[in-house]
Amino acid sequence: MDYLISWVASAVGGFLSVVFLVIGWGAIPASIMAVIGAIRRRCPWYVLPMYLLLIPIGTLLFRGVFWVLERVAQPDALSTTLFWGAVFFTGLGALFSAGPTLLKEIWQITNGRAGTGQGGIAKNALSVLGTIIAFVVIGAVMKSVVRAPRERDAISKGEKFMEQLQADATRKHPDIPISQAMRQESSERATQKLTSETDELKRTNIAADMFWGFFFLNTRERPEFCREQGVDIQPFVKAFELAHKNEIAKARSIYARASVDEKTLHTAMKPQIRKALFQDMNDIATSTKSSLKEVCQVFSEKTDAIAQEMHISKVQPMVFKVLASAK
Repeated sequence: MDYLISWVASAVGGFLSVVFLVIGWGAIPASIMAVIGAIRRRCPWYVLPMYLLLIPIGTLLFRGVFWVLERVAQPDALSTTLFWGAVFFTGLGALFSAGPTLLKEIWQITNGRAGTGQGGIAKNALSVLGTIIAFVVIGAVMKSVVRAPRERDAISKGEKFMEQLQADATRKHPDIPISQAMRQESSERATQKLTSETDELKRTNIAADMFWGFFFLNTRERPEFCREQGVDIQPFVKAFELAHKNEIAKARSIYARASVDEKTLHTAMKPQIRKALFQDMNDIATSTKSSLKEVCQVFSEKTDAIAQEMHISKVQPMVFKVLASAK
C-alpha cells in the first residue's frame, strides 16, 4: 500500500509542481502586462497586486508539493520515473501550449479593448493541464473582477441600444415593417456617427464593430434560425462570406490591432443579434405571406443573388466606405 500511495503521489506531485511553478513564474510577465494595461487605462489598478499575489502563492504551493512527497514518496525507481515523467510531459504542455495561450489571454484581459476578451486564465490552462482547484479559483476570481463588469456593461449597452433603435425606427417609419425601419434607422445613424468621428482609429473600430454585427447576423444567427425550421442555408453562408472576403480581412486586421476577438464579441452580443434576426425573418414572412420555413428555403435556393443584394456596400454604404479605406 505504501508503494501504491508513493506512485500515485509521485505522478500527481510531478504534475502539480509544474502547474504551481507556472503560476508563480507566470505572474511576473502578467504583472508587467498589468502595469502596461493600467498605464493605457485598459486595466484596473487593483489587478497588479492580484497578479503579484500569485508569485508567493505559486511558490508556497510548489514547496508544498515537495513537503508532501518527502513524507509519502518511497525511494524506488518507479516513483522517480513517474515523478519526472509527469514533470516532462506537463512541462511540454505548459511550454508549447498552455504557456503561450495564458500569456495571450492575460494580454487580452489586461490590454484588450473594453467589453471584449475570452474566458479567464483558468479556462485555457485547464484545457491542457487538467482540473486544479487552486488554479480554477484564482482564474475565476481574476475573470470575474477584471472581465465581468466590462462584459455586463457591453451587453447592457447593447440591449439599451437595440431597444432605443427599435423605438426610434417605429416612430419615424410607422408605415413599413419594423425590421426594414430598423435597417433604415441603423444606416442613418451609422452614416452620422462615422461622418462626425474625426479620429481615424476610432472610425475604423466603429466600422468594424458595425460590420461584425451585420456579418454575424447573416452567417451565425440566420443559419441557426433556419436549422430550427428544418432548412440548411450553408450555401448562402458561403456565398455571403465569399462576397465579403475583403471586408472580413479588413475587419479582422482592425480587431487584431485592437487586441479584440470577434468571436467573443459575437458571444456577448448574440441575444441582441438574435432578436434583430427574429424580427427580420418574421417581417419577411409577413410581407411575402410565407412561412418561416419557406423564407429559409428562398435563402437556400437563391444564395448568390441574395448574398449580392445584401452586400454591406448596399446595406451600410458608409461602413463599407470606411472599411475599404482602412489601412
